[in-house]
Amino acid sequence: MDGLYYRMYKTDKGSIAIVCMQWFDEYDYHEENFVRDINGNRYFWTDERDAKKQLLEWFKKKEVDEEHHDIYFDKDEKNTLTK
Repeated sequence: MDGLYYRMYKTDKGSIAIVCMQWFDEYDYHEENFVRDINGNRYFWTDERDAKKQLLEWFKKKEVDEEHHDIYFDKDEKNTLTK
């Protein structure tokens, strides 16, 4: 895979983050911490906004790494992408 892409990754703190990657970055991450589909394939997106939209759909704010809390719109965790 050439160019930039985005994956969801479970951090050491146990939260989910979106990581921006290129093929050579794969070696810097623990393979078992990537979010996967039912068949065990790691999800990836070529657009950061699409990755964030999916993060909003799949995870609650308390499950998401603090780095991404700005994408949550309000206190009742209504999943609305603001960026």
